[in-house]
Amino acid sequence: MNNKKKKKLITTKRVVLSALVLGVVIFALYVAISQSLASRVSRELTVEEAQKIVDERIATLPKAQADIAVFMTQNMSVDVKSVEPGEDKSLVLDCDVVTYDIYDVVEENLDKYLSLAYKLDHERIEKGLPKANSTVVRLNIKAEVNKDFEAAKRLEKNIKLRIYEIADNEFSLYLSDEVIDSLYGNYKKTIALVNNSETCTVDGEEVTIKNNIPYKTGIIECFTLNNYDSKKPDTSIPEVKWLNSVKNEFVRNFLDRDDGRPRYMYIVDGLKNTILVTLAALLIGIVIGFIVAVIRVTNETTGALDFGAWICKIYLSIMRGTPLMIQLLIIYFVILLPAGVGSIPSAIVCFGLNSGAYVSEIVRGGIMSVDKGQMEAGRSLGFTYIQTMYHIVLPQAFKAVLPSLANEFITLLKETSVAFYIGVADLTLGGLKIRSITYSSFMPLVAIAIVYLILVLGLSKLVELLERRLRKGDNR
Repeated sequence: MNNKKKKKLITTKRVVLSALVLGVVIFALYVAISQSLASRVSRELTVEEAQKIVDERIATLPKAQADIAVFMTQNMSVDVKSVEPGEDKSLVLDCDVVTYDIYDVVEENLDKYLSLAYKLDHERIEKGLPKANSTVVRLNIKAEVNKDFEAAKRLEKNIKLRIYEIADNEFSLYLSDEVIDSLYGNYKKTIALVNNSETCTVDGEEVTIKNNIPYKTGIIECFTLNNYDSKKPDTSIPEVKWLNSVKNEFVRNFLDRDDGRPRYMYIVDGLKNTILVTLAALLIGIVIGFIVAVIRVTNETTGALDFGAWICKIYLSIMRGTPLMIQLLIIYFVILLPAGVGSIPSAIVCFGLNSGAYVSEIVRGGIMSVDKGQMEAGRSLGFTYIQTMYHIVLPQAFKAVLPSLANEFITLLKETSVAFYIGVADLTLGGLKIRSITYSSFMPLVAIAIVYLILVLGLSKLVELLERRLRKGDNR
């Protein structure tokens, strides 16, 4: 490439980069200005309208089978006194609340509920029935729990509620954990109390119930709430909402933790296995490819090794004439798994055999491209056929086919993406694992594609540099 073309390319890259930076700056300014202009609600609500929103939202909170939550909701009084403007498209409601203290009732009677569950469980075992699950526990203690709550003292308090405008003229009550605790009398603290209980008293004797999860779950199901999100509603403009949703999806798919590790580690671990399988299979493929190529060329030029050439033709016909995935399934499930061979070694063997078939044709073409005079010159110097092939022909052929072998490496890398069919924890399976946890398809699958793309582009660049180096060597 001459200097004029180089300068033109550099100028083009600078123009494109400058345009991208300018576009980002303009978009950022637009978002900032639009967000500041849209920070207030489109209209203020009357006390009656706010009261309706609060009542309708609270009515959706309890599960149908959560008798105490339903009881509290039906007997709860939330009286909106005033509506004041707030920040970030919100309205602040001053409310008087009359409710019950779940924690006070459960703390006073928890030992009784646990002992009832314990006795019920052991009565069922004595009768030959299955152990009591959480539903059985709830159904058998709910009458006692209901009676305790009906006799409970009512609480009166003043709280602040916040309503956000999440869309034009569409309002949502913000139910933070603090609001839920205020409305339902230390709801979160009560769940922790039940879950952390370790003993109860049965007929005057203390018994351990630390690992009896159905007992605790059955009690909690009596007052479980449903259908609320403690996260602050997003009142941003549509562009920012989209960016926030992308950010949240990214965090949920890659940064949230499973077993103490961020989820992106599934992809990192898979990438390691993908590279391992690819490199090992390529090594096998090169060895097999060179052997097959030499056998076939020798047979074509000397007429020797007829049986070996026949075996090689059968091998090539099978490997090039059947789908790779079918080869993988047959080699693993039919041949190697019964012999106790794992999925990764099986994948290496399959991809190595498959790659060897294509490498052999690449190498055979390279050998055939070497001038016949090279073989004759070697023989005239007293070299045997094998010595001439090893010292003279193959080095020249290898140099000629090196770029093609590099491209075969790239192809092999992409083909290993089907290894997950036999349980190899490769790059593809890592992404699919994240997808199975988050039920999100876009982020994990795009992440897999991007990693493959980066690998392929990097390898393609190396191949390009290699070809340039070889061309320079040929010009000397």
